[in-house]
Amino acid sequence: MTTKKLYQFDQYILDAQNNKLLFKSEVVSSDDKLIRALYLLCQAYPNAVGKDELLEKLWPAQVVTEWSLSKLISEIRLLLGDNGKDQDFIKTVRGKGFRMNTQVSISEVSDIQPIAGSQTSKAGSRDPKRQYVIPLSVLTFIVIATISLIFYHPNTLDAKIESPLRVAVLPVDNMGDSIVHDWVKYGIMAMVSEQLGQYQSIQTLAVDKVLSEINGSRKPSFENVCGQLGCDKLIQLSFIVNGNETTLTFEIHDAKGTSVPISSSSFGAIETTNQVLELLARKLIPETPEILPLATILSNNEKANREYVIGLHELHSGELKDARQYLEMALERDSDFFWAKAHLAEVTYREGDYAVASSQINELDSLKLDNDKRYFLTQLSSNILYSQGNIQGSLETSLALLDNPHVKSDPMLLGNQQMNIGTSFQAMGENQKAIKYLNEAQTSYAKAAYGSGEGKVMFNLANVYLASTEFNKAIEHYRLAKDLFLRFGLTGYSLFARHQIATTSIQVGKIQDSERELNQLIQEYRQIGDTEGEYTALSDLAYISLLQKDYTESIKRAAFALAELENTQFSYLKYQVISIATKANLMLGNVEDAINLQSQLNEDDWNDPRPSYVFLKPHIEYLKNNLDLAFQMANDIKVSLGENWTDEHEKVLMQFEQAMVNKKQGELAY
Repeated sequence: MTTKKLYQFDQYILDAQNNKLLFKSEVVSSDDKLIRALYLLCQAYPNAVGKDELLEKLWPAQVVTEWSLSKLISEIRLLLGDNGKDQDFIKTVRGKGFRMNTQVSISEVSDIQPIAGSQTSKAGSRDPKRQYVIPLSVLTFIVIATISLIFYHPNTLDAKIESPLRVAVLPVDNMGDSIVHDWVKYGIMAMVSEQLGQYQSIQTLAVDKVLSEINGSRKPSFENVCGQLGCDKLIQLSFIVNGNETTLTFEIHDAKGTSVPISSSSFGAIETTNQVLELLARKLIPETPEILPLATILSNNEKANREYVIGLHELHSGELKDARQYLEMALERDSDFFWAKAHLAEVTYREGDYAVASSQINELDSLKLDNDKRYFLTQLSSNILYSQGNIQGSLETSLALLDNPHVKSDPMLLGNQQMNIGTSFQAMGENQKAIKYLNEAQTSYAKAAYGSGEGKVMFNLANVYLASTEFNKAIEHYRLAKDLFLRFGLTGYSLFARHQIATTSIQVGKIQDSERELNQLIQEYRQIGDTEGEYTALSDLAYISLLQKDYTESIKRAAFALAELENTQFSYLKYQVISIATKANLMLGNVEDAINLQSQLNEDDWNDPRPSYVFLKPHIEYLKNNLDLAFQMANDIKVSLGENWTDEHEKVLMQFEQAMVNKKQGELAY
């Protein structure tokens, strides 16, 4: 009987020969690259493995960048419940590479047997007391996604996702005048190829195959590259440096010809490449609009029907301003058009005006309605309950609707309810139940061939991982959602997913990437008239400056955001920006400005429990040198938070108390 080497660390067993990673005897991964990387690290234990060696052995005869290796290590850490900060399993060795950071033992066996005496695994362990605030706009998105297509089922043939688009990326034409930028020819080529390949809708050809085909002897063209390699699109990029600014331009070649060149400029090649990647993805990912048969719910007025269908499409795409305009035009042509009224109530709800939306529903509810209409209004009312904070009421409604024969027989409606239940559990902190129902929703939507619905499930799963502080996993699912939203033409939702990637990136230290993306999003929100998205991004920029300790810039950005928010209904955003501006002013010792800002907060509507903001009032008293009062207020806050008091709160309180002991006015740094 043959034997094999098994590597054990914690409760994991690596069976490289059979390409398996097991946790408590259950296979958790069979990914070739992942298993090979772990094998190299375990084999070298306790020594480190250099990056060059890992690149050479994991991607033999391929041109790839260190970004691929970093991404693979992140995926392994994510699988093991590790993270880049704690590095319990895999440690980054500066200037070298990576090594296993936990004991690795080797055994030779004929069959895998449980190994006694192993430690309790840290995979998935999280501090349940740690909380991260998700913006209200995100919670609104969670439930609005399940309404739009309750009775409008996608055409199955049109909704199915086709084979991925095959794309080849050529070496970059470097027009820079410095040898410092010589790496861009193949470096940016590899980076663009790798990152475009992360989209499910795109399959990029291996860089080495493209290089082998062009072989430096022919002028690359669509015919002589894709003709041999079988690709659908050929990407040509050019790079130029002008002072401190870099510009990257791309053209897309296919059988029909060459696209108009599109350029993006920024400070630094990496930043510029990231911008171009977003533009490229939007150009490459083929839209597959879901065709909605509407004959059974249309009006007798042909012109009203035309306006209604356009309005419904805009609503489905997340374009609320245009949706309202067209639905109101439909009602001008037919004032009794029930479905135009019903979806106008949905638009009102999604705009955040719950009182008016409830009034519109009550007016419709008084009519004599069939089961379909009654179901729609019940579902919309449930979503309003959720958004008003009555999560239990919304959950009970959705659970009851699971037993509705109308829902049971329709995978689309079933998926809607499963997603609402999952997001309700997530809001209640029951993340495992949330994941269960969201996965069931994905199965139902797949059965209904509702691709964009699967995108909304991915978005909500990302929200669950965000609440669990699994930030990299959250970003991964937001990206999957963005891909699907782009694929199905949901422009507004794709921007929302990008916004969540940007703000979650702050949590993993990618602040500059986040800042760049937020500035880009502001412009795109303006183009589609999404004022809430625009103002939220402005608030996020003020917060980023606060994190960077550029308090003057934070105050400046907050002032601009507040001016934009004046006379709007987004009071939660206004209060959020006021808290940021108050904090920044306190850090600069501007007591009067902080007091004036605090006076604008309505404490009945706004109570921010986050450690960085909960002590704003005691901080003001501290700067006024009312130390006893500041101390008393801080401890009163601790009592009032009760079980919501966290280790992070305690850390801030200790810093606050130490500052008071030192009596160094203006030096509080929490």
